[in-house]
Amino acid sequence: MRKRTSIVLSVLLILVATGTVSSYAYITHNTATSSTTAAPADSTSGFPRDASGGWTLNFVGTNPTPAGCTDLVQTAFIQGYSLKTYVSSSAVTAGGLVCIDIVLQNVNGTAVTWGTSSLFRFIGYNLTDSSGRTVDSFYCHPTVPPPGQGPGPNVLRTTTYCAAIWDTSVPNAAGVSPQPGTYHITASAAYPGAGGPDSIATAQSAASVTVLPP
Repeated sequence: MRKRTSIVLSVLLILVATGTVSSYAYITHNTATSSTTAAPADSTSGFPRDASGGWTLNFVGTNPTPAGCTDLVQTAFIQGYSLKTYVSSSAVTAGGLVCIDIVLQNVNGTAVTWGTSSLFRFIGYNLTDSSGRTVDSFYCHPTVPPPGQGPGPNVLRTTTYCAAIWDTSVPNAAGVSPQPGTYHITASAAYPGAGGPDSIATAQSAASVTVLPP
């Protein structure tokens, strides 16, 4: 089983699900996209280990992008929202780490709603190799905090995000470590849509990360 970093974002009340590969049915939309290229990274600097042996992502204030994970590689715009994919680098030497952060933000006055609402359902990514096989998957789901420990259910937010570390030294369930090549990140989110109070929209965007020979 792949080692992952567990993060509880107390400000945004996001529960990060770890340790399993999740799959969802995606609704594909036509998207307006933008893309940039990040420089290669071969170091684990910026991602120290925590007490449990996982990797720690450091967030500063309300900035949804953790330190070392601020290279924007893809943006999709769907029904008043932007779905952005940030990485620590678009290329990494085999055995290194890649931070992947998916950020959902309203851009037309609507808001991300979560808590007891069923309209905000998930945000995260699926990572596949060149043959289409899933090698990593990470999704965040809304949660309601215990009484007295934060805003209650259905609190409106304009931004939410889901971040994790892909450790390219960790083998998959078949015991095979990621090999040099191009890997594809499919970011997705389901959230309140523009079609009425019970409308749900699904955004999806794709980006790539290259694993370089050691």
